[in-house]
Order: sequence, then C-alpha cells, then structure tokens
Amino acid sequence: MNAETRKTLMGTSRRPHLGQVHRHMWLTKEVAASIGLDLSAAMHSGQLDPRHYSQLVTQCRSSSCDNACALHVSALPGGRQDEVQGFCPNKKLFDQLAKVQNKK
Repeated sequence: MNAETRKTLMGTSRRPHLGQVHRHMWLTKEVAASIGLDLSAAMHSGQLDPRHYSQLVTQCRSSSCDNACALHVSALPGGRQDEVQGFCPNKKLFDQLAKVQNKK
C-alpha cells in the first residue's frame, strides 16, 4: 500500500498534540492548589474519581495554554488566587470541587 492510499484509508485527521505529562500534572496540581483545592484529598474522600483526575491532566495536556498558565501560576502572590483563570480547560470542575472541599 502506498502512502497516498494509506492516507485515504486512514483519513487526514491527526490526533491532537499532547504536552509533556509531568509538566501538565504539575500545572493541574498547582492551579488546583492556588484556589485551595487538594486533588489528593478529593480523590481520597471520593469527590474526585482517579479516572476524572486523569481526564483533568489530559485536558490540560491537550490545551495550548500551558505557557500562559505556568507564567500566571508562578506570578501569583503567595501562590493563591480567588478563582481559576478563564482560559483553563478545567476551570468549571476546579471551581465546583473547591466549593465542596472548602465547605468542610
């Protein structure tokens, strides 16, 4: 099978680029911590399924905001912020988990 036939059969769509897993695990953890959210505690208490944690990291990896995010997180006074930035693909879930976790 030649390259043209293979391209036709497989389609031309490409898988999205995923960023470095360790970088995005760190970003996910740091953004969560910046709003007072402990992802380990959320998983331990059952508020966050480990598969959903994996999805959080994958969403972070597939977005293109990691440089802006890293700069933002590193510039936070005391490492804290009131809410996650709007460009974060995990903002909605982080905000929901923080509300539940901070009520305790």
